[in-house]
Amino acid sequence: MSLVNETPVSRNSPFDESLLKAISPKILELIIFPTEKCNFRCTYCYEDFSIGKMKPKTIQAIKNLIDHRISELSLLKLAWFGGEPLLAKNIILDLCRFGKKRASEAASCDFYSSMTTNGYLLDIETAKELSSAGVWEYQITLDGPADSHDRTRPTQFGDGTYQRIWNNLVALRASDLKFSIILRLHFGPHNIEVFPAFISEIVAQFGNDNRFCVDLQGVQDWGGPKTGSFKTFSRKERADLLANFQALIDGHLPRAHDGPGTTICYAAKANSFVIRADGAIGKCTVALSDERNHLGRLADDGTMELRSGKLAPWMRGITTLDSGALSCPFGSMPQQWHSKKEENHNADAS
Repeated sequence: MSLVNETPVSRNSPFDESLLKAISPKILELIIFPTEKCNFRCTYCYEDFSIGKMKPKTIQAIKNLIDHRISELSLLKLAWFGGEPLLAKNIILDLCRFGKKRASEAASCDFYSSMTTNGYLLDIETAKELSSAGVWEYQITLDGPADSHDRTRPTQFGDGTYQRIWNNLVALRASDLKFSIILRLHFGPHNIEVFPAFISEIVAQFGNDNRFCVDLQGVQDWGGPKTGSFKTFSRKERADLLANFQALIDGHLPRAHDGPGTTICYAAKANSFVIRADGAIGKCTVALSDERNHLGRLADDGTMELRSGKLAPWMRGITTLDSGALSCPFGSMPQQWHSKKEENHNADAS
């Protein structure tokens, strides 16, 4: 999974508006895990679901952080991740309503909220509640048609999930709600034979609605408890297949973005932070168990207590304008930072 709010990078100039936004102190983006539990057990998931729902003191700490910063902001962004964030819908609504109200009371601050969700709980009534609180952009993953999707994205009890997600998407399409949905369509060895027909079905159902766009992605092994237990394509195979599949989409549904090297990852931005359900602060929603992604903690008073030297590896794309570090700072970290992991940990703790 990835987040829905990546910032496009100009192909013409490294000093464009997207980079200025990525370092602006007037923008604050909080990627919040209201819970790290999930109702799915995807076969390739990198999470361990060891942390439960966010406690009231952490919710209050986020409100305190917003209160500290709101007077100087022109944009407050709350992005929701998990686990499955809609398992903690009450927390989402509470913090969104708080952030939206504070932004409206500030001199000139806009409020924006998005969500990465499996879509299983996103029925029309829930979408209406979220919309009223300011959440209207979603990323939802489908792993091909029902048979292949249900094999790789079952519930925690082993039941299929495709039909309920599909029904929710169709209901949203039939509504007059304001929303934007990125359909993240996964392909891999498990569904490659049926994927072209699946794309045709997506185009037929959603191709005439500009509230939908598509992000085609080859399944990758991101580590975690299930690493090595499923098959993936090589990088070249993924790239070749992506080009072929994208040709079936283009002209019918817009792309969510133009692919690697064309976006600034949220983790590369100076003003974007992950707040996990236990109050831990990080930069990346994928490298959850990696020590380099453990930047510090959110104090009860809303202060972000960051460990010395932790931000530099994530921020090097901003300082060097390297496209790889901008589009994926974790994946392109130089090897020497891998070997210095424990050394940095000991230095920070002293």
